[in-house]
Amino acid sequence: MLAEAHAALWADPSDPELARYVIASYERKLDLLRHADAGDPEAWDGPDAERPLSDKGRKQARRLGDHLASIGFRAESIITSPKVRAAETAELVAEKIDGTVTTD
Repeated sequence: MLAEAHAALWADPSDPELARYVIASYERKLDLLRHADAGDPEAWDGPDAERPLSDKGRKQARRLGDHLASIGFRAESIITSPKVRAAETAELVAEKIDGTVTTD
């Protein structure tokens, strides 16, 4: 159907309904999520990239995952930073929404 609509729009670009349909078919949605609480960076002795979530942060991430699941949120893909706190947040949220996490 999209190929036919695209061809029809190319032939006659004056149809606003058809234009909206074709444009909408190319739209993508990007949702961004910052990591949950990871405590005081000054209190962490190791490399910052290895700083994990705090207990508070793990609770935040689980609660967010529960909320997203309750509203039917689904993600085509979940991509996270390799930083421990970001990966932990992504994994905890993904568990609740049946998502798969990729580290990049």
